[in-house]
Amino acid sequence: DAGRDAFMVGVLVSLPLWQGDISDRVDAARAEEKRWRLRWQDKLHFAEADLARTIARISDDLRHLDVLNQSLLTVARDAFEAALGGYAAGQEGLLTVLQAQQDLLEVELSRVQTLERIEVDWAHLSYLLGGHLQAEVAR
Repeated sequence: DAGRDAFMVGVLVSLPLWQGDISDRVDAARAEEKRWRLRWQDKLHFAEADLARTIARISDDLRHLDVLNQSLLTVARDAFEAALGGYAAGQEGLLTVLQAQQDLLEVELSRVQTLERIEVDWAHLSYLLGGHLQAEVAR
């Protein structure tokens, strides 16, 4: 039986019938993932900027409120009381009293408007952080 040994030869042929379709799907999925990632990064950058602006506004308004409470309000009250006392003593006219009262009311209005801005910005800050922040602002 020399030369008559049985042997077998096999050939493996791979036909890429679906390879193009799968490759297209993978490419489409990667492109979609990239679009979502860029969209997420844009939203994150917007939220970070919004957060920084809100904190800066609150900080500025708190400083302004301090100036109003520490000096402007006191000066306006003292000026009004002095004008009122001068009017009672006959040294000041009614116009002086009314002007001092208007100045005092403008400072008080500015104070109330500043408090309102702080409250609105604090609520926005709470929204941005996803919780319920509590603020105690000296009124």
